[in-house]
Amino acid sequence: MLEFGLTALFSPAAPETYWVWSNDRTITFDPVAGFRLTREEAYRSRITKGQVEYCGVYRGNNRGFADRDNFVPERTIPAEKLPRYAVFGDSFSHAQYNPHNWPDHAEDLLFDAGRPTQLLNFALDGQGLANWWSILRGEIEKRNYQIDGVIFAVFEDNLFRPFTMIHMNAGKLYLGRLPYWNAERTPKSFAEASRYMPEVKAAHLLDRRNFFRALSGEWTPPVEREWFLLGRMRKLLGRILPPAPLPAPPGLPEDCGPETNEPWRQRMVDEIATIVRRHKWKAIVVYLPSRDDLLAHGKDTFHRSETRRFAEKIGAEFHDSTSLYEALDEADIRGHFLPYDGHWNTEGSDIFAEFMFDLLTRQGRDR
Repeated sequence: MLEFGLTALFSPAAPETYWVWSNDRTITFDPVAGFRLTREEAYRSRITKGQVEYCGVYRGNNRGFADRDNFVPERTIPAEKLPRYAVFGDSFSHAQYNPHNWPDHAEDLLFDAGRPTQLLNFALDGQGLANWWSILRGEIEKRNYQIDGVIFAVFEDNLFRPFTMIHMNAGKLYLGRLPYWNAERTPKSFAEASRYMPEVKAAHLLDRRNFFRALSGEWTPPVEREWFLLGRMRKLLGRILPPAPLPAPPGLPEDCGPETNEPWRQRMVDEIATIVRRHKWKAIVVYLPSRDDLLAHGKDTFHRSETRRFAEKIGAEFHDSTSLYEALDEADIRGHFLPYDGHWNTEGSDIFAEFMFDLLTRQGRDR
């Protein structure tokens, strides 16, 4: 009876943070982009410590990207009247957890200022260099998009992220990154990719009714408890015994070492540079700091300098959006981000859109 009581009171209960979705049909694996968004609309929310941090609507355009407009490769309006930029980024630029993302807001600001500009948002959650390279080759070049430039909104470690993949299927969400950079071995199907995509246990794909019940607190994830004494023994042994070695990644060993990976990564950078030069596109690279780095007063010099090197290598202008926060105190910085999640909220996204508005307005004057 004592063990039952201790287990009920002190064993692990519901997770502190979890995600809920309103269906399991909105994200599908894609060998070019890593994944694409279907036209099937899904609500998504992150709940932390019982607090709903955000509630957004996820859906794709005609090409499966997080843009409110459909993509048409050919120009419909001359470049001097409507310049077109392809935007690359990650969840900060995808950002369908907010009412709008920064590319959409920047488009609105530019239109209102009499400088209409089209920002084709190819950014998707969790992505980085490997996905950008693949989308640039397999979507933009292959379909001959007529654009004037490219914008890379580079969050801290984006340039060191290998190919990212996400897929929904049968009530489960799978997410993973390849353990290698060899582009010749990129999976061509979900069956191939699935070995690198574990199920995200903290993501719960519900129906619409239970999704809204989760927002109100009527639905919570199933509780996974363990016997109290067993749990204490496991923690004690974990402190005494050395940790078990991690299993080898499922890729071939020669594809997983830094000696092999780094040349492939650099090859992607070189090919991006070649594509930009071949098409004579204007290239803009903007560095996005994390909330933690801003609170630490810009200590992360490595990723910032690597982003600058990337800009130099592809012949791009480099801009550092850290300057947006220089005059803000800790409370103001936190006010631009979600309460627990490290992503910016709408206010943080909007000031970056204003930053890009100023930058692109200057581009327009220089043409």
